Amino acid sequence: MTCVRLFLNLIFYILVTELNGERDHLAEKYENARIELLHLQGRVSSLAGDLNRMKTEDDNKIPIAVHTSAVNECRRLFEELKCRYDDERDTLMRRLITFEEERPTLDIRIVTLTTELNQQRSINKALDLQCSQLKAKCDALEKHLFDCESEKNTNKKQLADAMVFLRETINEQEALLRRAAGEGRNDASAAVLSASISARVKALTEHLKCVEQGAHQEVNRLSGRLYEQSAELERMKKTYENEINALNNALLQKQSVIDSMDANLER
Repeated sequence: MTCVRLFLNLIFYILVTELNGERDHLAEKYENARIELLHLQGRVSSLAGDLNRMKTEDDNKIPIAVHTSAVNECRRLFEELKCRYDDERDTLMRRLITFEEERPTLDIRIVTLTTELNQQRSINKALDLQCSQLKAKCDALEKHLFDCESEKNTNKKQLADAMVFLRETINEQEALLRRAAGEGRNDASAAVLSASISARVKALTEHLKCVEQGAHQEVNRLSGRLYEQSAELERMKKTYENEINALNNALLQKQSVIDSMDANLER
């Protein structure tokens, strides 16, 4: 409020200074006109004195028409100067009245410009904060995407290792089964062992298929999630870049408005 009051006082002081300058200029012109009028009056008096002197010396040498013409010329010059002075005085008075009438509007305009200037600065601060928040959010999403990608690669490696181990186990079980069948045992323990191995191989094979199918589904699901997150991140990046550009443009525009207001206020 103090700054606004000081600013209003400054504008009022500038207007008063301008009006004082115009008043001084008008007073100077008035004084010049008065001096010129006095000079002309002196000239008229001088001419009248000369005329009287000449008429006294020799009425026949100076025609009365010459004296009348000189007086009329002085009168014409006087009237011309008087009209010019009156016109300029009226013009200055009208300008002074116009300034006085516009003064409340100028005061309101000053307050409005000051308020808009403060609002633009507040908006600039809010836009800077929003830019920082958007950048932090984008960085967090990039880190999350990188972590998900690392987790996917780790899970794929673990799955591959598990599949290799299961295949090796199945191959070993099948080798044992073939070996037992090749030896041609007919006793009950061999049959039980063969049936047990066959069942285990079959169970492991089915389990391997289920695990492999589930693993592929999980990998596909995780890949889909990563793709969606990557697409979302790209979309957010693009949105972020667009918003940043828009905010930067807004900042430039607001700064331009502020600079313009500052320039107007300085004037």
